[in-house]
Amino acid sequence: MPEDPRIANAYGRALLGLGSRDRALNQFERAARLDSGVAAYRIDYAGALAQAGRVREAAREYEAVAVFEPGNVAASEGLLRLQQSPAPGAGSTGVDLGGASAGGAPAAGSGGAFTNEDLARGARPMRPPSPVPSPSPLASSPRPSPSPLPPSPPAPSPSPSID
Repeated sequence: MPEDPRIANAYGRALLGLGSRDRALNQFERAARLDSGVAAYRIDYAGALAQAGRVREAAREYEAVAVFEPGNVAASEGLLRLQQSPAPGAGSTGVDLGGASAGGAPAAGSGGAFTNEDLARGARPMRPPSPVPSPSPLASSPRPSPSPLPPSPPAPSPSPSID
């Protein structure tokens, strides 16, 4: 286990990116406990808690950041997202399915976590749709093609000198 909170937090981010939310949570918590005065560690931890549906704990972490770093935008935005999200259990079975929905594929935005049971029943990971790049405003307007340069005027011929 890394004793450096920077390594633990970076490892947590990598794990979260790979869909290993529970292991990421452990690393984020470790980083936040190793150096509780770094807002970024606690905000990453709070975000992972919120994704896991542990809203009260996430709110507690965001609030702690707001106490020791008033005006922290990420903490304020995190709390706002928690307040605007539906109540825990609304529209769900109330059972943590480890990121997978009861319908056979992971819930949207769950990080794509699959359990062995999901794979056993034939569920396959869904890839999020690739973002379609929006055309640049410059690309949509036709550019005039460069006009060819006019021919160079002929070089003046040397005039005969009169001596």
